[in-house]
Amino acid sequence: MPAPYHNILSKNDRALVAYLISKNAGTAGDVFPAKTSRNKAAPCTVCYSESATETAPNSGTYTVKSQVMVKCLVIDDVGENAGAAVLAGDARTAATFDVLKTNIDSAGDKLAEDITAAARAAAVADPDKNGDLVDYTATDVIDKGPEANFDEAGIWIDALNLEIVCCPRDVS
Repeated sequence: MPAPYHNILSKNDRALVAYLISKNAGTAGDVFPAKTSRNKAAPCTVCYSESATETAPNSGTYTVKSQVMVKCLVIDDVGENAGAAVLAGDARTAATFDVLKTNIDSAGDKLAEDITAAARAAAVADPDKNGDLVDYTATDVIDKGPEANFDEAGIWIDALNLEIVCCPRDVS
């Protein structure tokens, strides 16, 4: 197992990937952490943690600003397969976003527990790749809403913005 390290952004990306795959909202072949997403063909899902702010000085617990992006090909509205391709992209987005809204009631602590469990299971299943997730702990997930746009290559992106309160070590 690799030595633990304090890269909360990378850990959070991989924890989200593990959670999405565990809920069948994609596979290891089409759900990626941001650092390994370059040049991946659409449709795919990318988990990107942009920044982290420590919740209290020297606490080691962070509020991480994250996006889960579902990338789909843009379809010209011509041809008999255009409608089916749009529906497939919408279905993938819905499946992904739905699992990120599971176990959210007045708080996101249950979803955070599910993400933590998936991260720790990924650490056991693939210690060379995810061994440092063994102590990753999420305590809350806040849905900050969706957005959509094209990227520079003309790929359509539906994104769900999240704030995840987490730390790189076990706090249970």
